Amino acid sequence: MSENQIEEMDENAFVDMKNLRVIDLSGNNLKRIESKTFKGLTNLQELELENNEIEEINENALVDMINLKRLDLNENKLKRIESKTFKRLKNLEELELENNEIEEIDENTLVDQKKLKWLAIDRNKLKKIDVKFFKHFKSIALIELYKNQFDTEIKSFYNETSSWTFCGSIQEIKRRLNRNGGYTSDWKEFLQQFRSYVGEFNLNVF
Repeated sequence: MSENQIEEMDENAFVDMKNLRVIDLSGNNLKRIESKTFKGLTNLQELELENNEIEEINENALVDMINLKRLDLNENKLKRIESKTFKRLKNLEELELENNEIEEIDENTLVDQKKLKWLAIDRNKLKKIDVKFFKHFKSIALIELYKNQFDTEIKSFYNETSSWTFCGSIQEIKRRLNRNGGYTSDWKEFLQQFRSYVGEFNLNVF
């Protein structure tokens, strides 16, 4: 169903397809995901929605996808992710939100995604992101945040820091920060608290 110039989906489009494992709707002209579009797809494991015109996802649109492992929303026009959008996706491992227009993410947006391993929010319009947003991650391995519009006042992202030793991936961040204009104390403190929440990880910020 990809690359078909589809502009909207009938709410009963998948009503008799409960055993579907993969849906690819990439490269269409979808603008909104309605509440019943994917109703009953409890066995779906992968949903491809990249390269559409999606501006809004109804907070109930994904609630039946309890076994979804990968969700690709890259290259759309999302500006905000509501706190309940991904609530029922407790088995989600990969979430891709690259190249949207996201300006804000609620700190509780991914509170139930304990199995998340890969999160891509790069190439958006984020200016601030509370470090508490990351505190729920238990299995995260890669987070991509580069090419956003983060303020230089990184202190607004956190309240306090914790002490720890830089692991290898953080040393790489330090090297790249130095190469790209300086490793500020604000960034150091932010990364310290970030590390205290998520443990071992790779963080791409450029």
